[in-house]
Amino acid sequence: MRVDLVWPGLLKRAVDQKPQPGGQGDLHQISGCYVALDGSYDQFLLNKRRKLSPVYASAELLWYLSRSKSTSMIEAYAPNYKLFADDGYAYGAYGGRLAENADEDLLNGAIARLLDRQSTKRCAVSLWRPNDLFDAAKYKDVPCTLSWQFLMHDDKLDMLVSMRSNDLWKGFLYDVYVNTCIHRYVAARVGVPVGTYHHFAGSMHLYAKDVKRAKEAIEAPWPNIASQPSVEHCLLSPLDIQCAIEGEKGIRTMEHGSLRYVLLPGMLLDALKCCESHFGRGWHQVMSPVLQKGMELFHG
Repeated sequence: MRVDLVWPGLLKRAVDQKPQPGGQGDLHQISGCYVALDGSYDQFLLNKRRKLSPVYASAELLWYLSRSKSTSMIEAYAPNYKLFADDGYAYGAYGGRLAENADEDLLNGAIARLLDRQSTKRCAVSLWRPNDLFDAAKYKDVPCTLSWQFLMHDDKLDMLVSMRSNDLWKGFLYDVYVNTCIHRYVAARVGVPVGTYHHFAGSMHLYAKDVKRAKEAIEAPWPNIASQPSVEHCLLSPLDIQCAIEGEKGIRTMEHGSLRYVLLPGMLLDALKCCESHFGRGWHQVMSPVLQKGMELFHG
């Protein structure tokens, strides 16, 4: 199943819920919401009413992979992120939480555990910390994601994501795209096919201010484009990731462009090309047909 098919149905379910008070205004909530998607495809929404940003999606992916809590990079693509920063850092930044201890990178640890024993049920990456329950009032940014789990099923690698809270109009769509990129990356590193992406949210909600747009998006047609990236597209080495992080910085500081990194795997090169388009220097053809269509919708 693709996100283009699932999302309109979720919007309709949310719109049909009775409004209730929320932290940022009234919202329509689906409690205990579960979605299953095919993790082997580029799960990037192509809804003409929503016009998801490939630029922000790509920047967020690179930000996670950078293992950084600093918001300076992501603010270049989403200036409003400064509203969630405390002294230039996001308390809940997933990338920073993956490597809070430099000697214990959680994502690399998950890959190592799977390489050691593919049948393991212990390959769980916790992004929520016990103190988050008490620190929520101290910081502007508290993680929405509780955990990632990687689990072999029918000789394929599934990814199970647990969220405490998900904004159906905003965060859910970017979470799905970035998480499924991580899913394919881990599977490629372990050398197994990609299976199902399971997404569970305690509170999947739509804010009242977005209901009108949501109703329009439900009726919007979607193009029948399905992109199943090759293993090589997703097979990223630690050095590849470091080169991409440096490449994004070079693009952002106008030192050089994405074409300098043409030998990087497709997932990273596409991300750099999308980021480059943000700075008014045009954009190059990306390898993913889904991202390509997303760029056309976004820039059109």
